[in-house]
This record gives sequence, structure tokens and C-alpha cells, in this order.
Amino acid sequence: MGRSRLIAFGALCLLSAAASAEGIMPVSNPQSDWGGRSGGPKIQGLGVEADALRNRMMRWRERDFRALFGEPFKPVEKEYALMTTEPRWLITGGVRVIGAPDKSHTASYRLGTGVRIDVSFGADGDRPGYIVFYPKVDDGFVRFDRHDRLERRITWERAALWKAVRHTDDRWREVVGWEIDPVRAGELARGLDTLDPAEKLKATAEWAEKQGMRLNTHSTSPKGDTLRRWYRGGKVLVEVQCDGDGHGNEGAPHTFTLYRANGSRLRHESAGPHTPSEVTWYRADDSPLRSELRHTDRVPGCEATWCWFVDGRVVRLEKDTNGDGIPDELTERPGGKEGEVPGQPLVIEKSWAVHPELIPADLRLPDQTDRRVPVRRIAE
Repeated sequence: MGRSRLIAFGALCLLSAAASAEGIMPVSNPQSDWGGRSGGPKIQGLGVEADALRNRMMRWRERDFRALFGEPFKPVEKEYALMTTEPRWLITGGVRVIGAPDKSHTASYRLGTGVRIDVSFGADGDRPGYIVFYPKVDDGFVRFDRHDRLERRITWERAALWKAVRHTDDRWREVVGWEIDPVRAGELARGLDTLDPAEKLKATAEWAEKQGMRLNTHSTSPKGDTLRRWYRGGKVLVEVQCDGDGHGNEGAPHTFTLYRANGSRLRHESAGPHTPSEVTWYRADDSPLRSELRHTDRVPGCEATWCWFVDGRVVRLEKDTNGDGIPDELTERPGGKEGEVPGQPLVIEKSWAVHPELIPADLRLPDQTDRRVPVRRIAE
């Protein structure tokens, strides 16, 4: 049975002035238990359950942990046991900006009374690099130092994990209070607004045919890249670019563009198999009006954003920082000028993305005035 597992974590930085630093750090194992997910299918199965909660938290920021679980605390190590699913070592580090302060640190939080988490924050001091689970030792604790104790240990850990999940759900409902309405979201994500590129291509073709447009398909490379264009008269009104499959056949669509009769763009959307969905609407003079970058599971860690533009500059940026699909942070640039007001918490009642009636008339989408993020209260 494997007793160690290495997990690498780090943050990617898009700046050119960066340096990489790594180190191997042991994970505290107060009860000296065996473990590591390589230990077998039973541990791996419990690990999938732990990962579901961990992956949810990995989208959060430090302020979210504090809001949900209170201030960090200094645990008494012997009062907790490292879950058998967890790594015994972490490879710390990643890319850091040269000259920027290293704010990396680890903080412990209580998830109710039964589990603590140790959150290792990255160099920015705000985003988690990894999260480790520790159930609290109680009368039902089973030390995992012999193979024949694995079943009972997993049963004990699973019960503690379920309590932690319920506590997290309860706190999320109390603190956040809102969630995406799945029924309404499903109704809105249809036709030209679907997030599925293949479905979008089908909807685009059906819509163009109903409009009486003529299709012309151009091959743009030997590997099968194609450009589909729909015409009315001699004007291109719809354009879809598709990747080839490498064997000369048309593959997945990735770019959709609608044009006005004067040739200016009306709407442009990209949605590749490994990229998030980004859609931008344009004014008649071809300057951007509004854009949305929507999170998808194709790009883990991608933050959804909603932007409004004046004279090509972003005047308002709403961002979903915790991965629930609802904007919670606001950056304003009044008049598109420099000197922005960055990163302020955004209450849902003041979000333009959720409440389009708040959007000034000159920044609204003429043909989609009710476009919104559909939300509902989290049920008790």
C-alpha cells in the first residue's frame, strides 16, 4: 500500500517577469496513519467524494473561507487525523512575479465540529493552492495502522465528510443565499445561446435558413478547417469557423459571428473544446457594447465576467470569483477613464448582469433587453 502521494500545485501568471520556485513540504499526519489514494479502490472512491468538496472550495478566495467558516484557528494537532485520501507530501511553489511580495500561507478553518481544513494559499495570499481535510478524533475514531482496519476507518471518515458537506451547504445558504436557477438557465441556454458548439451550429444553420440566407462552405486548410458563410444577396450576415479533424474533414465549430447589413458585427462568440465561451455584442459603428465570458468545465478555474464598454473601454466589470455563476465583485472605470475603482464586493441586488433593468439605456442590448443571469433563493 502506498504511503505517500505528491500533489503539485501553483498559480499561472500571464506576466513575462516571473520566476519559479518549488519545494517539497510534508503534510501534517498527527496519528501517523497509513494512506494515500494509491492505496486501493476503496480509498480512491472516498477520495472522489472529498475532491467534490475540495474542487468547489478551490474556486474561492480567502474572504470566502472567512465569511463561511470564521477566522482561522490554531489547531491542536493530536485532536485531528489526516484523511486516508489525502497526500502525505505537497510540492509547493509555482510561477511568481519577480519583485512582488510572496503572501503564501496556510490557514486552518473549522467545518462545523467534525472536520478542519488546512488551506494552502498561493503567492498572492488569496487563492488556494491546495486544501487538506482532517476529521476530528472522537470516540468512534479508528487508527489506520493495519490493513484490516481500513473498512471501519473509511466509514468513520465518510460520516465526518458528509457532516462537513452539510455544514458547508448550510453556511453557503446563510451567507450567500442565492444560486443559479437551473430550470430558467436551461430555458435561456437554447438555440443561438446554447453553450454547446455543435448545438449552436445546428441552431445557427436553422435560423439562417428560416431567414432565407444562402450557405457557402469554404475549406481553409488541408486538415479540414472550414468557413461557413450565409449570404443574403451579396452580403455575409453569418459566419462560422470550424476546426478540421486532421484528416480533411470538418470538425468542431469554435467561432460564430453575426453581421449587420452594413457589414458591422452584431455579435461574435468563441466556444472551442478547450476554451471558455466568450460572447461580445457590438454597436452599429463596430465598437463593443457588452461582453460575457462564461465559465465552463472545459476550463477549470476560469472566472465568469460581464463587461460593458464605452468608446472601446470597459466602464463596468462584474466578476464571479467563487465559481457559483453569479457575479460577486465589481470593478468600475467611470467614463472609461484611468483610475478604476477595483475589486469591490457586489451585492446581487446591484448587479447589472442579474438585474438588466439597472443598465443605462445606452448600454443595453437592443434585441435582448431582458438578458440576465437567472437566480433563485437557495431552498431551506
